[in-house]
Amino acid sequence: MNAPEARITRRSNLDAAQIGRTAPLPISWYFDPGWFEREMLLLFEKGPGYVGHELMVPNVGDYYTLPWTEHGKVLLRGEQGVGLLSNTCRHRQGLLLEGKGNAQNIVCPLHRWTYDLNGKLLGAPDFDPTPDCSLPKTALRNWHGLLFAGARDPTADLADFPLAADYDFSGYVFDKAIADELPFNWKNFLEIFLELYHVEAVHPGLQRWVDAGNYEWGFGSRWSYQIMGVKEELRSQISPNYTRYRDAVLAYTGGRLPKYGTVWSILYPNVMIEWYPCALVVSTLIPRGPEHTTNIVEFYYPEEVQAFERHLRPPAARPQGAVAGRRGRHRPVPLAARGRHDPPARLDPPRDGAAADGLGRLRPARPSAA
Repeated sequence: MNAPEARITRRSNLDAAQIGRTAPLPISWYFDPGWFEREMLLLFEKGPGYVGHELMVPNVGDYYTLPWTEHGKVLLRGEQGVGLLSNTCRHRQGLLLEGKGNAQNIVCPLHRWTYDLNGKLLGAPDFDPTPDCSLPKTALRNWHGLLFAGARDPTADLADFPLAADYDFSGYVFDKAIADELPFNWKNFLEIFLELYHVEAVHPGLQRWVDAGNYEWGFGSRWSYQIMGVKEELRSQISPNYTRYRDAVLAYTGGRLPKYGTVWSILYPNVMIEWYPCALVVSTLIPRGPEHTTNIVEFYYPEEVQAFERHLRPPAARPQGAVAGRRGRHRPVPLAARGRHDPPARLDPPRDGAAADGLGRLRPARPSAA
């Protein structure tokens, strides 16, 4: 999809026969602690391990503690770049930093042990010589500013990802991150994210912004993307928020329609990157248990939009709108617990087939007929 006026009718590079060979996951896989432990070992401990974006700490001395680690880890920019450090003092395990800010050194509030920006212990009152116990530091990999601390190399996994230029964070700034606690399995979230079947029913504002019948799917071995075109040249908006947003975007671009309506992409198993006109959003699912997931949602905007044109932030990519949309999108999911002993339905793909192609990445192949 190269231009907003181009009509792409349900295009996907996934073999339709592959979808036809898949089956729903067993219900037990959403609730079984043993299966959950296998997923954590095989998918997450061996995954890319996204931790944040370098825009969280744009200047030397900037720090940002990771709330989903209970602030036990901190991103910190030193003279040599961004590092991921332990945020607990080596002396009595006191919390060193909290939230975000800027510091010349890291000073423990309990006993004034002092570390430099690389985690090296510089001084410890009444200790002579100074103990040799620096803060543990984790090596990071960088893809377009996204930072990863896991076993997999995201630059290799995304080497053939064709939309890298659309996720260029140059000129963007970090606004904020929010944590949404979800009372269901992480796969429930992805099963909705990885299909377009729900868009018109669940997103009353977005459904008039994007054309859910004009889309393109793309799949690689470790990623997929979903592009949706703009709907009817944005002429008809039923939501006041989207009406104001449309008018602001067209004024900002001199009347030019956006390149896309939206782009939703995923680096498996759990990092989602969303493109909207004048916004980029990164969401990361952190499984806490079979029936508890934390979703960390980060918001990035062009610098001039963040500073002067905040009305240009898309409703779907504003903190309050994003959380409301995600909660609304998944409201029925906790009720699945009531049917955990029911046999899964044997459903063929919907008639608009490719709208749900992404589900094929989460589902096993059906046994072949004898």
